[in-house]
Amino acid sequence: LFWQTFPMLTNDEHIACSVLESEQIENDEKTIKGINQTEDEIRAICLVGSVAHDDKLKEVLKTVFNLLVYESEKGVEYISQKDVAFVLENFSGPDFNYLYHAGRRIFGPTIIFESSQSSAKLPIKSRPLYCNAMKEVTVCFAGLHDKKVLSNVVDLVHHMGGSVRKNFTMSVTHVVTNTTQSSKYRLAVGMGKAVMHVDWIFKMWERRSNAHVSALSPDWSCFKLKPFFALKLYFRGFLPNEENHMKELAIQNGAVVTDCNACTHFVVDPSVRYEDLTDSDRNLQCRFVTAEWFWLSIQLDICANEDMYTLMDKDQKCRKRSKSPAVFENKRHAKRLSEFHGSGDLNPFSSHCSSLDVSSDYSSMLGDQMFSSEDLDNLMKSPKKGMSKRQQIAVEMLQTEFKYVQVLHTIITIYKEPLESPDSTVGGHLLDSAEMKLIFGNLPPIYVIHQKLHKELANLIAHWSEDRCIGNVWLQHADELVKAYPPFVNFYERTKETLNKCDKSKPRFHAFLKARQNRPESNRESLQELIIRPVQRLPSVILLLSGLYFFHKLFLELLKNTDKANKDYQCIAKAIDALKRVLTHINEDKRKTEGQVKLFDIVNEIENCPPYLLSSQRQFITSISVTSLSHGFVKKGSQCVFYLFNDCLEVAKSRQKTNGREETRTLHATLKPYKHAELLFLSNIRRVIDVTCFEEASNIFCLTIRNNMGDTNYPFQLVDETANEARRMFLEKLCDQVLKTVGRVDFCLQSLQSADADGDSDLALTIQKAIKHLKYGGRRLSRAFSFNKTQTSLRRAVSQIAVNVGGHLRRMSRSNLRLPLQQIHEEAQQQQSSSSLFFTNHHIRR
Repeated sequence: LFWQTFPMLTNDEHIACSVLESEQIENDEKTIKGINQTEDEIRAICLVGSVAHDDKLKEVLKTVFNLLVYESEKGVEYISQKDVAFVLENFSGPDFNYLYHAGRRIFGPTIIFESSQSSAKLPIKSRPLYCNAMKEVTVCFAGLHDKKVLSNVVDLVHHMGGSVRKNFTMSVTHVVTNTTQSSKYRLAVGMGKAVMHVDWIFKMWERRSNAHVSALSPDWSCFKLKPFFALKLYFRGFLPNEENHMKELAIQNGAVVTDCNACTHFVVDPSVRYEDLTDSDRNLQCRFVTAEWFWLSIQLDICANEDMYTLMDKDQKCRKRSKSPAVFENKRHAKRLSEFHGSGDLNPFSSHCSSLDVSSDYSSMLGDQMFSSEDLDNLMKSPKKGMSKRQQIAVEMLQTEFKYVQVLHTIITIYKEPLESPDSTVGGHLLDSAEMKLIFGNLPPIYVIHQKLHKELANLIAHWSEDRCIGNVWLQHADELVKAYPPFVNFYERTKETLNKCDKSKPRFHAFLKARQNRPESNRESLQELIIRPVQRLPSVILLLSGLYFFHKLFLELLKNTDKANKDYQCIAKAIDALKRVLTHINEDKRKTEGQVKLFDIVNEIENCPPYLLSSQRQFITSISVTSLSHGFVKKGSQCVFYLFNDCLEVAKSRQKTNGREETRTLHATLKPYKHAELLFLSNIRRVIDVTCFEEASNIFCLTIRNNMGDTNYPFQLVDETANEARRMFLEKLCDQVLKTVGRVDFCLQSLQSADADGDSDLALTIQKAIKHLKYGGRRLSRAFSFNKTQTSLRRAVSQIAVNVGGHLRRMSRSNLRLPLQQIHEEAQQQQSSSSLFFTNHHIRR
């Protein structure tokens, strides 16, 4: 029992200093019965017991409040002085009981410090006051039937500066209960009041010595009463995986999962009807509720009203197998509530105004047509034999448009609008503004356009004649479609990613989606399935343009079955061309947007990436992972990634995974996956060589790069040695981009033959060293079989210097040094000839 772990009154002391529960609550702001407490000015403070040794408390009382301070073991010697207040550490025991009965003012040490910090006078209250942790809090209790326990928690609320009301009124800020099946609970959740578990008060009292504790702090949200607290749930008709998921959520939210004979709530799948229940099921003393009640309760973090989600029979009569908790206990209570709510327009028990009733008005979307919905339904049925082929295709077009508008209507009214309504903020927003804008922000313009299209098509078909122009309907809205669709299509992948992420990471949003999915309007389809529905109507799943490709086929059929003399013939032809232009524009715009988004992603993944890599004219082409076989941009054997753009090639080194200490792994996880190594412009690439002449090494290629030192060969190997086709495609794309950017007509992919690989050219020597590295010195030799000792810091530093010097010397290849050596030779000959001429002249003079 919770109250046994906290310092409270004993049974005898409780009887001596407590009053009946009803009188104690009803006389909250009055004097306690039988105790004549005074409200005289406080002249002195008597420190009783252990607080008499608190020097800091004495100093505050003397300097801040300018009061006389007495010290006493029990305070009996000052009990006759009415202007003396007492400070005790524990609000229990015989000393507290004696002073309390004498009607003296009693304070705790915390209220002294709190008042000094706020520069306020000591509060004048008749009841003992330990702290102000529950200041401005008014509590109403429900479900605590043990009067002894109830009296204890009421005392604790008063000791912490709070107030208590017996009945629920507008001044109540919190309802403390241990059940969700009470009228006070229903009133509290209907009016947005906090409903707390009794442990909230006990934990607050446990921290009564902390002057900064407040009952209104969000830190106490963990003590909110869980939606299914003390309920026993049983599930029927769900798939095994879904049922297991619901059971886990039920336990997390305070429920106990049991069998049907012991349950308090019988939760059924939407596919289960009341007539499907057996007689034994119907005779159970429990509440029969739908799955929407379960998911809505989790979403709102409160127990939803079962009366609104009760399983019904064919006659739509609720089957209530247990007494409704919303029934008033007596007529006097009902009368008081009726006066409290005035005329009853805002009765929280009425289903039409409850905050849990988030119903959507799924009204007709046909607008103000000059025909009835029954006539349209008849037209939208399967085309009759009496209709012409042209009219049948037109009706089929209206059917597809109507179904698509229904999907958009469901997304807007069943998902988007409830998330934006104030009701969804109960317990906090389900999605933030950025997530809402990314998921739903670009849908309303599409919905508005297709509402217009549907209305015009419906009017046209309702007053059908063979000279009606169907093509004009789409031709008039082509420009609007070009403006409305690209914003949604371009970021559809991000929309889907954000939706799935929020569904997994936010339990309340997940519950909201499940509750909406169980509504009849959703046809048991999730939001992910609804939002992808228009994509399924296009030849490519990337585009999201509702039905236009399918309508192209319909237009072609209309064109075949339309007489050329009919004025709609030219309109349909123009509409086809207009819709094709719409698709082309959206496809091109989407390709550009995806390239720009990919460019941003690449820059964000590379550490120290050059800022000028971002450019509106730069387009991402492809990427490939390779291993360096020479010391160049990265160390030999290091893995790197080539990002090919339309005008440059970014080389980024891959960071290696660490298996070190936890601190190292944590630091490594915060780093970006790649580090910038080199940015090569395509004009510096002189040759692209595909090395296919070595059987022992596959997927090798070499790039000849011109820099300040001349032309240098850099060999690489694909990380995936079996991706032969991927290597070939990357090299061909690289050559194509060099050809387009630089304009070298003779630039093409070169292949290294066996005869050339065995020669003594710079390229052959570079490839031979790379092959030798793969055979003997590559990273394929694991650490476990290495005979070299672990390098020290000095050896690593010397090795790095040697690598740098070696790399510099390797750049001085024969081809690079050929021109300087020739110049040196010519200068030497000139010096020799001048020298011989000097000696000849000297000899003649002699």
